[in-house]
Amino acid sequence: MAAIILVAVFRLIEIRFPHRLWKAQKSELAMLLATFLITLCIGIREGILIGVALSLGLVIYQSTRPHWAVLGRIPGTRIYRNVARHPEVEVLPEVLVFRYDAALYFANLSHFKETLLAQIAQKGTSLRLVILHAESISSLDSSALEMLAKLLPSLQNKGMDLMLTGLIGPVRDTLHRAGLLTALGPHHVFLEVQDALDYVAGQNLENPWHRFAVQTNAPQ
Repeated sequence: MAAIILVAVFRLIEIRFPHRLWKAQKSELAMLLATFLITLCIGIREGILIGVALSLGLVIYQSTRPHWAVLGRIPGTRIYRNVARHPEVEVLPEVLVFRYDAALYFANLSHFKETLLAQIAQKGTSLRLVILHAESISSLDSSALEMLAKLLPSLQNKGMDLMLTGLIGPVRDTLHRAGLLTALGPHHVFLEVQDALDYVAGQNLENPWHRFAVQTNAPQ
């Protein structure tokens, strides 16, 4: 009977899976090993509970400290990419293009603000324009709206301007209902980063965003 059970259980073990986690996601491998050891030494119920707790903890940590990037333009194109991954990109000393790859909510606002202000300080006194490329921001809560409302005058007092690019519809609607689009002004929201820079340079005096983007008060 014991031999039959061992043979049945052995077939459930996939040796290659931990190896794939080691190569791709070491944090998940650590959770796998911790859950396995607790299940082996203490019990199945405790192992499952610890595994769930570790998974939730990892999700919370990743959402509070998400990926971000400073962007530069690939020469000869209108495409902007992470300067850390593409050292050949063009970066203007008077412009900071900042991308944040997560929804903005109360738990990650400190990380967002500290990171953005650190990049602003790193650019120095030549900085005149901050572009928040928001294509990866899926939602905003009330705390995020309040933070953005304070960020705009703060930058203006330092002689800087703020523009938003790549907003998805629900985020744009939220900003509209909160009155932040009105506070920003009609020429501070653009489809693409290069559209904003072309407008600033006087090469594109009409903002194409307003020709087809319609605000809505529909529930999200």
